[in-house]
Amino acid sequence: MTLARDNRIDFFRGLALIFIFWDHVPHNPLGQITLRNFGFSDAAEVFVFLAGFAAVLAYGKVLAREGFLIACVKILRRAWVLYVVHIFLLAMLMGIVFFANSHVETRDLVEEMGMHHFISNPQQALIDELLLRFKPNLMDPLPLYIVLLAGLPLVLPLLVR
Repeated sequence: MTLARDNRIDFFRGLALIFIFWDHVPHNPLGQITLRNFGFSDAAEVFVFLAGFAAVLAYGKVLAREGFLIACVKILRRAWVLYVVHIFLLAMLMGIVFFANSHVETRDLVEEMGMHHFISNPQQALIDELLLRFKPNLMDPLPLYIVLLAGLPLVLPLLVR
């Protein structure tokens, strides 16, 4: 296996991120030329696929070089770091949305971002947040990637073969 990083994967992941951004900007004419208008999937699915492909390439090399146990430890450490980042980003998003909602009279930002569950049942919402079940709008990809990455040690030996 080569040790060089495949820049094509990074290029298309970056392009998918740009398309995702264009798709989420209301009334954006550039959103008409993204994948969601031409294929069976949109840029989010392409991004998740490429992230998984890159993870298999990266951790497959670790598996070949250092063995299964070290590869599992590195994968789970990465999943843990992403989990902590997700919790931090979610707390920051909630703080921003709740602050902005108290200063904006014309829109209910809590409802728009799907955070009404946190207002109506904060204890259950906190548990759901820690279990990656509470996902406000636009926060879906990172919990999905964390779960898929945490499951990678179960299938990595099969994928490498």
